[in-house]
Amino acid sequence: MGTRLRFLAVVVGLVCLVLGGCIRPSVHDVGEGTIRISVTPSAAERDGISAKVIPAAATKVRVRVWHPQSGFNAVATVVLGTASEPVDIAVPEDTDYVVDAVAYYLGGGAAYALTGSRATRVIVAADEVSTVTLSLRPWTAEVSAPDTVKPGDSFSVKVVATDAGGLITLETFRSATLYASLTSYQTSSSTLPSGLTTPGLVFDDRMTFSLTAPSVTKTSTLYLSALIRFSDNWSDSSLVASERPVYLELPNRYMNVPIHQLTVEPAAGGIVVDISSAEP
Repeated sequence: MGTRLRFLAVVVGLVCLVLGGCIRPSVHDVGEGTIRISVTPSAAERDGISAKVIPAAATKVRVRVWHPQSGFNAVATVVLGTASEPVDIAVPEDTDYVVDAVAYYLGGGAAYALTGSRATRVIVAADEVSTVTLSLRPWTAEVSAPDTVKPGDSFSVKVVATDAGGLITLETFRSATLYASLTSYQTSSSTLPSGLTTPGLVFDDRMTFSLTAPSVTKTSTLYLSALIRFSDNWSDSSLVASERPVYLELPNRYMNVPIHQLTVEPAAGGIVVDISSAEP
């Protein structure tokens, strides 16, 4: 009888195992914590932005929390007020999170970066709030190009971006395009020129371009700047399609920085006509 009971117990145990109702495997659930980001625009930096050019109400901040090893990536967008604007993002508990923020101007439906910042090695514990404070700083750019070119000359332009609070890595930028025009487009209300454009190579903070000087008949000024697109990891799917990607212009005319200029100078020379009287 005892043997029969033991047999029945084994059978019942197997049935429970198959049905999943009696025996549960032990599963270790990863806890979740919260990163609370406070974004503080510097008063001096905001004073440098003309209210007529960039209304404060149109300025937003894109926040990205990501992990280099796990591949975690979360993006949120909020309106940037005059005071710190806290943003809460729930993330799995882990160490070494990276928290990035970019304040941008919404012009023509597209997001143009103004300032940025980064915090690294952020630790998140389960059921706890980790506070990160970011102070936004502008990008600047060093543009290397010839001072003077001749019509038809091929020349190179290199744009090197400074880090906006450390926000430069191999994963920051996706692509870059150089725009050039014989007419200034300095004001932010001016659209980017469409006549002279060329794609560039992006490596971390460096963008290089090859361009051919336009044909001119008199000494002219060529205006140029680079439009850089952030990686798709910055895209916010909750926004309308045109606002999801983020762009950065360098030099940044949206921060009232003069775009780069060089001179196109036609080659000197002409036709010399020697007129002499006919021989008798």
